[in-house]
Amino acid sequence: MHSAYPIIYGCSGCYGYGMPVYSAPVMETVPKVDTPKETPNTKKSMLTPTNNRAVVDVELPENAKLFADGQLTVLSGSHRSFYTPVLTPGKRYQYELQMEVKNAQGTTETQKEIVVVQAGETSKVRFAAPATVTAPAKISSTFIVHLPETAKLFVDGTERKLSGAQTEFTTPLLPKGQKFQYTFKVSAGNKESTQIVKFRAGEKIDVEFPEFQLNSTLASK
Repeated sequence: MHSAYPIIYGCSGCYGYGMPVYSAPVMETVPKVDTPKETPNTKKSMLTPTNNRAVVDVELPENAKLFADGQLTVLSGSHRSFYTPVLTPGKRYQYELQMEVKNAQGTTETQKEIVVVQAGETSKVRFAAPATVTAPAKISSTFIVHLPETAKLFVDGTERKLSGAQTEFTTPLLPKGQKFQYTFKVSAGNKESTQIVKFRAGEKIDVEFPEFQLNSTLASK
């Protein structure tokens, strides 16, 4: 197996010689050539391998960059083909193809494939579209706070009005299963108490302040 630099003697939508050519995998290092001009693409390759050249046929996302052995190709579109330079019939060679494409989040994803070529044959490579990152499902949590109505309740510094011995409230929508926390502060008369309550989105949580509930029970007798 021999590795080399790519050259293009063809492109998607072209056939014959005198067309875009990309460096080729050869047994020995071949001189670099000037980058050829791009020609129009079509959905299917019209290139036909010859007895001393191979065709590389690549499918990839339309906006992706394609590199052959580290050289950026000038081809574009979702279907790209090129000829290798002259190869020794019967011998097998290889290219390292690399695709770079931005995903929906704007991050560049890279995929690599090794493609084996042989004179007289067409080698096909397919790069998958970048995976879509699905946003996690969101859900609220419910808190039930047990306090006498005469107490004052603050959640993360914001006062919440109490409604009887049990006060219920829901959080905004949060990514399901992720961990969060609230700081609860209660004051009644000259007494204060603070709790940090950790929870996962979607849970139902009871919050109790026994010292205030006990005082409330004694006062009612």
